[in-house]
Amino acid sequence: MLGAIYQDVLNLIGNEVYNVDAGSVVARGISHDDSELIAAFAGPIKAIITDSDGKHRIEGFLTNLATSEFQTAAIAEIIENSSALTSHRLGEAIAESFLIETSNCEFPFPMARDQRNPNANAAGADLVGFVSHAGSFRFAFGEVKTSSDESCPPQVMYGQGGLKQQLEGLRDDRKVSNALVRYLSHKYASSVVNSTKFESAASRYLSNHRDITIYGVMVRDVAPNSIDLATRAKSLHKDCPNHIGIELKALYFSAPISEMVALFHRSTAQDNLNVN
Repeated sequence: MLGAIYQDVLNLIGNEVYNVDAGSVVARGISHDDSELIAAFAGPIKAIITDSDGKHRIEGFLTNLATSEFQTAAIAEIIENSSALTSHRLGEAIAESFLIETSNCEFPFPMARDQRNPNANAAGADLVGFVSHAGSFRFAFGEVKTSSDESCPPQVMYGQGGLKQQLEGLRDDRKVSNALVRYLSHKYASSVVNSTKFESAASRYLSNHRDITIYGVMVRDVAPNSIDLATRAKSLHKDCPNHIGIELKALYFSAPISEMVALFHRSTAQDNLNVN
């Protein structure tokens, strides 16, 4: 198995290359080498992208309903996500894998399960879940941008739908966080999965809607530069309410973003060959 070749770097931990924390706002730059990325592609990132657990669950459910070979053949087409993998979606998976490994986060519901339109984001944020904090759990909401822009900060930081606007919305607009809590509430109210973490986070949120952690992650293929995060960290700290947590992470890779999707497919294909 390809991941086993890099068993010591299976997860995206990386090396911190700068720290531009501003007050309560954490802002760090993290550099990763190619071996980490390739191993993670064949391991945790592959699991996030393919949602193998979800596929197996619905395959078993639908198979019980099939009464002919024609219907059985149709199941494979239904469960297979035919939408092409984009660098943005891959960047989200990279960020998710990194936060799970380094920040003790959990994002329990893969976004692909909510997409009536393959290009839509039903949850309203890129990452929606929980983080362990002060002996219990609170909600973790994240936004991710993937950029090869040589400008620092990159243009994805600004404008309509830019990371700046998204993070300020999560911080300042209760309607935004309420919508995300409502999304998770629907999930757990209609699910048999363990709801202990949700109940912990929801209880804290109901007592104080600022009791959340917000993550802003950029996936970059340029040389690390603290300018990517420094100004934004200072700005977010300036008006940051008490209790709320904000963490900014810039993840730097030597592999070009334009080639990452192809690299992912090669890595996972090789892993499948080794398994077989």
